[in-house]
Amino acid sequence: MNNLLALIDGLGKDLGQGGIVAIASIALVFAILAIIIVIAYIAGVIVDKKAASKVEEPKKEVVAEKKSVNVSDEDAMVAVLVASIDMRNETKKDVKLVSIKEIK
Repeated sequence: MNNLLALIDGLGKDLGQGGIVAIASIALVFAILAIIIVIAYIAGVIVDKKAASKVEEPKKEVVAEKKSVNVSDEDAMVAVLVASIDMRNETKKDVKLVSIKEIK
């Protein structure tokens, strides 16, 4: 029993110092996280300012005759849709289908 009390008495001193070290370490981690958050916020503000300062190109609209398109073949309709989706992905702009021509 005396050995147990002696062990507890010795741990009290080390436990207090360990607690101080643990609290200081946790505070340091949160301080570093706060610094990272501030840096990320400042970087976001800088990027937003650069994006706002860019002048956007005026959109050119293509004026064409409006024709009624009658695609009777389902494969042709799928081909037209796939081609328009591919063109939109390639140019990153809105695509307007003007006419369809079948090549034989």
